[in-house]
Amino acid sequence: MFTGALDKLKGIQACHYRWIDPQRNQNLQTGLLAQDVQQSLPQLVSANDEGYLSVNYPAMNAVLLTALKELKAQEDENEARLEAQSIKIEALREMIRLKKQAQKGADLLTSKSPRP
Repeated sequence: MFTGALDKLKGIQACHYRWIDPQRNQNLQTGLLAQDVQQSLPQLVSANDEGYLSVNYPAMNAVLLTALKELKAQEDENEARLEAQSIKIEALREMIRLKKQAQKGADLLTSKSPRP
């Protein structure tokens, strides 16, 4: 199983570029810099006979899917933590409310008792 996809994607930037090769489509392209991908996911980069690097974009889908699953797991963990903290906060609020209520009762008893 592939893990650590989020960490591997941190150093990869999406960018706009035009091909250096004049034989290629000169319209503005959107993609990844193969050099960035090569540093963290070298198995997804290949070089042609002229040394031009290319990214295996279909294989990148598996990495992206894994990263999405990792993000979902983090989100679920954060939601569970938030829910637990919300429950604790409500319990503390109730304790404060009860303490204030008890203090008011004690103050009433103190103010009604005769003074010598």
